[in-house]
Amino acid sequence: MKFEEDWRDNPNCVIDTCRKVRRREYVGVISTGRYSAASANKEPRKTSIDMSGRTILRFMLLFAVAVVCGVIIYIATKGFTDVSSIGYKAALISIPLSIMVVCFTFMFVPMLKDKRKEKIFYVLGFVEAGAVLVHGILGKFDTVADWYDSFASFICCSLVVLFAACLVLILTERMSLYKLEIEAHCIGYVRMLSRYYWEDEGHYIYSCKMSPIFEYDTPNGKIKACYDEFSPLWSSSVPFDSVVKIHVNEEDMSRVQPEVWIRVLAFSLLTAVFTLIAIGSFLL
Repeated sequence: MKFEEDWRDNPNCVIDTCRKVRRREYVGVISTGRYSAASANKEPRKTSIDMSGRTILRFMLLFAVAVVCGVIIYIATKGFTDVSSIGYKAALISIPLSIMVVCFTFMFVPMLKDKRKEKIFYVLGFVEAGAVLVHGILGKFDTVADWYDSFASFICCSLVVLFAACLVLILTERMSLYKLEIEAHCIGYVRMLSRYYWEDEGHYIYSCKMSPIFEYDTPNGKIKACYDEFSPLWSSSVPFDSVVKIHVNEEDMSRVQPEVWIRVLAFSLLTAVFTLIAIGSFLL
């Protein structure tokens, strides 16, 4: 991701040369200075994901369709109270559920801003939507509890597929996206900060996403860039003023591969947890 100089004017962004910071001291400086009442809401926090107005509108329209379908189904099935109608209801209920999966697919996939990931997750989204529909139509349910148990197991299996796909993409992105290895000079760090008010405790909670700022030569001259996806950490593993090897995209050399180990660990744990839940749901 290309480093933008106007980040320096963002009150939610701190750019410095501190590789490691103490969260408490760092937050103290930020809360008394950069997060003053006059500047706290001056400019929204910049991220690598941007939800456009068109994306929100598209989601709202699809969500409205799903709600209308749900209302129609409720009216159509209101007279069914006996157990024999469960299968029929499950088939109808699967329609708005399938539409909701399509809604979320259309909403979140465009925010990835990566053609390869978009294609893969569009396919996954539509396959999941179709599977929800088929599951509702072909499933045999004797009671409402049976339907809930079956659908919960199905959701767990779907999440396993989703997280496993994310893990595979992370492990293969260097071969497909970040093929070029170059030497870069670490000239500083950028930290994007968020602040949330915790009403129960009566104080603010701070979170941070950060990246080193790399400077390196390209055929079009020197450029400054950060990770395409910031790390959810306060400190960096890249020493300041060091020369390190990074992997960039050949077509757009401002795109730098993010740190791998954090994402691999996170999605490995998620895949393992939901795999165990799915196995347990089938055994119980």
